Amino acid sequence: MTRLPTTLRLESDILLVHGTPTSGPAYFLETVAVGGLRPATRAEIVARLIQCGHTHIQRMVAFGKGRLVLNPGSVGLPG
Repeated sequence: MTRLPTTLRLESDILLVHGTPTSGPAYFLETVAVGGLRPATRAEIVARLIQCGHTHIQRMVAFGKGRLVLNPGSVGLPG
C-alpha cells in the first residue's frame, strides 16, 4: 500500500483518491471535525468525477457544475 500513489488522475476531470487529494486519512464526503463529521466543502471538490474510499460507505453526491463524488463502498463493509 505504501508504494501506491496517493492520488491518480485518469483524465483531466477524473480523480481517484483514498481519502482526499491532500490527505489520505481525511474523508472526502465527510471530514472529521470536533464533535463528529462535517461535509466536504465545494472548494474541496476539484474534478468533475472523483472516486474516493476510506469510509467504506456507499455514497454518491452531485455538486454544481456537473461535479460528482462517488464512494463505491466496500465488499462486506459496513455490516
